[in-house]
Amino acid sequence: AMRMEWPEDAPEVWDFDAMAKMARKAFDVTIKEIALPSGAEVIGVEHSFGEAIADLIYLHEGALTILDWKVSYKLERQYLAKRLDETRLTHQLYHYAWRAREKWGKPVRSIVKVVIACAPVTFAKKREVPLHPGMIDSWLEGAREMWREMSEMRADPAKIYRRFEGCGLFGGCVFLDGCVDHAGD
Repeated sequence: AMRMEWPEDAPEVWDFDAMAKMARKAFDVTIKEIALPSGAEVIGVEHSFGEAIADLIYLHEGALTILDWKVSYKLERQYLAKRLDETRLTHQLYHYAWRAREKWGKPVRSIVKVVIACAPVTFAKKREVPLHPGMIDSWLEGAREMWREMSEMRADPAKIYRRFEGCGLFGGCVFLDGCVDHAGD
C-alpha cells in the first residue's frame, strides 16, 4: 500500500526501497525500546478522542499508560536529552491522559514520550513520567483556562496576544518575523 502512494516525482535520495528499509529498522529498534510489561493489554492504537489522537494506550495492573511517538528523519544525539526532558511538560500528553482517564475510568500510571530517529544513526529512546491524579487535575484546570481564552480570542481577534514560548517549536513559526520583528504588519 505504501509503494502505491509513493510520489512519482520523489527525489532520488528518497528512494522507496531505501526509505522502507530505514523505516523497518526504526520500527525494530522502537519495539525493543518500548517493551511493554508482561500482561499489558493494548487498548488503543492511534486512538482518536475526537480532538486528539493518542499513539498507544495500554492497561497494566489496573492503570493506563499513554505513549506518544516523535519521529525525526534526522536527529543528532546531542538534541535527544532536550527532547526527552520536554516530556514532563508536554500539554499533548496530559491531554491524552485526561481523555483516557475519562473514557476508561482508570487511573493513568504514566505518560511516555518515545523519540525515534532514523539518521544519522537509527535509535529510539523513551522517557516515562509517572503521574498521580492531582497532576492531571492541575493540568486540566490550566487547560480549561487556556481553552476559555482561545474561545474569547476566536470571538474577538482584538484579544489575541502573542505566546512567544511556541515561536521556535517544530522548526520555528513561519510568521515569526512578521509577528515579532514587525509587530504584525
